[in-house]
This record gives sequence, structure tokens and C-alpha cells, in this order.
Amino acid sequence: MKKFFFFAAALMVSAAAMATAEVYTPSQTDYPTEAEVKDGATRTAVDAGVVFYTGTAFDVKNAFSTSYQRVGLNANAYTTLTMNGSNIVVPDQWGIQGNDNPKDADGGNPALTNVAPSQGAVYQIDVKQDGVIYVFHKASSNKHYTVFELFNGEATSMWYDFAMITCPGTAEANKGKVEWLAGILCKDIITDSLITYNPAADGDGYVIENGIVFPEIPLLREDVPTYGKIADSTLVQKNGAYARNGLGVIAFPVAANTSYYVNACGSKMSLAAIAFETEAVTVKVSDGTNEIELYSSVHTAVENVEAVKVNKVIENGMLIIEKNGVRYNALGQKL
Repeated sequence: MKKFFFFAAALMVSAAAMATAEVYTPSQTDYPTEAEVKDGATRTAVDAGVVFYTGTAFDVKNAFSTSYQRVGLNANAYTTLTMNGSNIVVPDQWGIQGNDNPKDADGGNPALTNVAPSQGAVYQIDVKQDGVIYVFHKASSNKHYTVFELFNGEATSMWYDFAMITCPGTAEANKGKVEWLAGILCKDIITDSLITYNPAADGDGYVIENGIVFPEIPLLREDVPTYGKIADSTLVQKNGAYARNGLGVIAFPVAANTSYYVNACGSKMSLAAIAFETEAVTVKVSDGTNEIELYSSVHTAVENVEAVKVNKVIENGMLIIEKNGVRYNALGQKL
């Protein structure tokens, strides 16, 4: 039996709700820095099951053996993150990052196979109370993320809320790798600088097969009223991705006496902190002058979405996913 309780109950709450957070922040000293590793230092080996944190509402473990280093969390001017008005990430804070890519038992990408990881850099959160978990990290717009619920011998891919900041303090400062799209998205730092994402899920909040894509994919392929259909642009075809980094959050409801895997797929998560709240709250990011709401306490709820039949075929050595008569590649891009 699965133990998911609905997002509608967990996340659709008053913005005025003020719960007391419990927060785990990784050690700022126990691991070498990324620069030190490049200079020859050895990452800190951590065995499977080692406990990073023991708290009242939740514990955090290293799910599988890997080694860790410290990584910087600053990706743009927005270097401070607050939850309910309390600082969670501050400028120049370190995060931790494992060394091994998460894979399922057959070596596949869990985001694409819908099978829980059995190796790699994965954080296990053992929850003791009903509530909401927030995973804060340096996010990437073109990286897969998964959350798996572990209960009664089953590991099931869960729907989650994702949000990240992509732009620095000024649009001009964002010129670079993808100037064509950076210029579009960062014209208005308040409204055009966020990427939000939710995997496709059924009415119980469990991910539909092959439902997880890069968070930027819906942006690149959907109709955007202000700018037209960006995915049809020749510039998109030329550049292929937005590929920005910035402080981000993954939020999902949790049930007591249940465990969860959280990780990035195809790469490793740069973890800044994990927090628990009894109710959903608001998360904001700041560059010291401007403050932007990253995640609202009144946010998206799971809709009653009927699971749809998904067919997978191999054509010319490439995986093709067919859903509702629409064809996608393995990254979720419409063909």
C-alpha cells in the first residue's frame, strides 16, 4: 500500500500560516572543497546508511555509498534564501555534492525509467511527522530531479513542486551562453526570472511513466503568450537549452513513518539544506536589495489527472515516447 497524502491537503494552505521549521544544513567543514579536490584532495567517503542528521521531525541519511565534497551555492546575484522570514541559505554558504550519478538497478536514469535509484548520490529522508519537506539546492534548469516514496516495500516516484531563480540582479548581466533566451526571460527580473515545474502525475500524486523532464522543457515547448511559441524558434533549435543555475527548492508533502529518496539524475545534487514544516510556507530569494518570492505557500495542487497509456519504441537507435498521440524524445522534447 502506498502512503501518499494529497498535495491539495498539504500545500493548499493559508499564506499566513506560520509553522516552526526544523532545518538540516550540511557540515561546512567535514568535506574538501571542489577546488581542493581539483588540487588533489580526496573526497570524504560516506558509506550507505550513514546518518547526516537526526531531528525531531525527520532524519537524513546517505542512501548509498559515495564520496562528498563541498560546493559553492552562488550561481547569480540571488545568494540569500529565506523560509518564513528565516535565513536558510546565506551568501558564500557551502553545500555538499556526492561523486556518483544516481542509477537504478539496471543502470538506468530513474527519472526516465520510473524505477528508484539503487546507487549513487541520493539523500534518504526518514520522516517522523506529517508535513511538508523542502529540499534547497543549487538547481539547474536542465537536470532531472526525482522524489521516491519508500513505504511497505514499494518505491514510488512522487509528484513534487520545483522552483528556481535563473537571473542575476540585472538582465544585462545575464548575457552569455544563451543570450537569445536570457534576454527574453530576464527583461523583467520579477516576473521572468523564475522556472517552476511539476512532473506529470495521476490523481494520487504519483508520477505517470516518463513524466519527468528537465524543468526548462515545458518552458521551451509550450505556448508563451508574451513571446510566442519559443520551441518553434530557430534559435531554440540552434542553442538547444536554456541551461541556467540558481538557488532552488523541491517541495513535497510527507507522511509520518515513511522514507523518501531525493536526488538529481544524470548528475549530482548540490544540497544546501533540508527543512520540515507542518504546513506549507513561503520561500523568498534576495540579492541584498531585491527580494523575489521563489515559492508560494498557496501553490499548485495535484489535479485529478487520469493516467494515460504511454508507448515506448526504438527508432534508429533512439528512444521515442508516445503519449496521447504526441511523440517525445527521452528528454521530454516534442518531436
